[in-house]
Amino acid sequence: MKTARFDYTDMSEVVSSAIDALYYNSDSGELAVKFNYSGTAFYEGVPYEIFRRVSESDSPGSAYNNLIRGNFQNTSGGTIADVTFASHDDNANEELVNSYTVAGFVEFSHEIYAKSPREAAEKFSNALVNAGYHRELVKVREVIEN
Repeated sequence: MKTARFDYTDMSEVVSSAIDALYYNSDSGELAVKFNYSGTAFYEGVPYEIFRRVSESDSPGSAYNNLIRGNFQNTSGGTIADVTFASHDDNANEELVNSYTVAGFVEFSHEIYAKSPREAAEKFSNALVNAGYHRELVKVREVIEN
């Protein structure tokens, strides 16, 4: 069985029937796509914007098929079943003296397809909760029809 290690600077767990998570290394432009059932594929030369667009898509599997698959070199030769992921922050922890818990808010917007503003707001909130945010912290500021 093939094994690999992937050092990443950015990671995004996604809500998808095909993809579990995306890992990105901004130093090398490498992307690792961890699939739900078939291992992990590595791609090279991927701009951060592509990682972000797939991560934030309503359908990460479709975005992967449209933006990554066939457009970037698969350097893993398919998928690898056993991958160890290591954050650049893992190495930095050795130098820390104190540990801090930091809380804050981030403005986030995303295009949502819905039948009404209320449905769009609900889909948006549910997507953030499914991504790991606490429901009581998710607030919709405004909904604008495009």
